[in-house]
Amino acid sequence: MIHVQHDKAGHGYVLTKVKVYACKCIAEAIIAIGLIASLVFLSIARDNAMGRADAMQAAAEEHKANEERLVNELTAAIEQKTDIENALFEEKNAKAELKPEIIEIEVIKEVEVPPLNDYSDIKMTEEERDLLWWVTALEAKEQPDVGQRGVIEVVFNRVQSPDWPNTVEKVLTQKGQFDGYDVLMEYRAGKRSKLYAYPDEKEAKNIDFVLEHGRTALPADYVFFATYKANGSGFLQIADHYFAKASR
Repeated sequence: MIHVQHDKAGHGYVLTKVKVYACKCIAEAIIAIGLIASLVFLSIARDNAMGRADAMQAAAEEHKANEERLVNELTAAIEQKTDIENALFEEKNAKAELKPEIIEIEVIKEVEVPPLNDYSDIKMTEEERDLLWWVTALEAKEQPDVGQRGVIEVVFNRVQSPDWPNTVEKVLTQKGQFDGYDVLMEYRAGKRSKLYAYPDEKEAKNIDFVLEHGRTALPADYVFFATYKANGSGFLQIADHYFAKASR
C-alpha cells in the first residue's frame, strides 16, 4: 500500500515521484537483461564458431592425410606395375637367348685315322723275340726303362724304314750294326766264357710295352744310337745313349 502525502496545497506529489523512480528502475533492469542476453548469445556464438573452426581444421587435416595415403598407394601401385613389366621383359629376353641355335656341321665321310699303335705291323717269331731280348740287355742293361725302349724302337723303326731290312732278325744280324748281337754270337760260339749282362723280366716287359703302346720314346726316323754322338743328326739323349736320325 502506498501512502500519499499531500502538500500544503493539497497535491499528491510523492506518488508521482515514486512512479517515475519505478519506471526508471524497470528500464534499467530491462537494459541489463538485454545486455546479459547479448553477452550470452555472443559467448555461445563464439564457442560455436570456435567449434566449427576446430572441426573444419580436423576435417582438413583428415582430408590431407587421406590424400597423402591415396598418393602413396598410387605410387606403390605404379612401381609394382613397373617391376612386373620389367620382370616380364627380362624373362622374354632370357627365353629368346635360350633359343637353340642351329649349327651346320660338315660331315667328312672319309677320314684317315692313324693306327693307335705305330708298331702294329711288326711281326716277330719266338726266335726273333728271344734275340731282341738278349740284344736289348747287352746294349742297355743299366739304362732306365725309357732308354731300353729307345733301343727297341730303333730296331722297329729300321724294320719299318725302306732303307733297312724288313724283319727284326735281319736288322739285328746286319753286320756291324749292333755290338750286343756280335757279343752274343761270340758267347754262343764259345769265344766268351761269360757275358757282362743277361736279360731278365725288365727287358721282356719293355718289349711288351713297345709292342702294346707303340712309339713313345723316339720319332719314326730315329734309327741310330750310341754312347756318344756318332752317326746321324738331330741327336736326342736318353740317359747314357745318344739317339739320332739318318743324315740326308
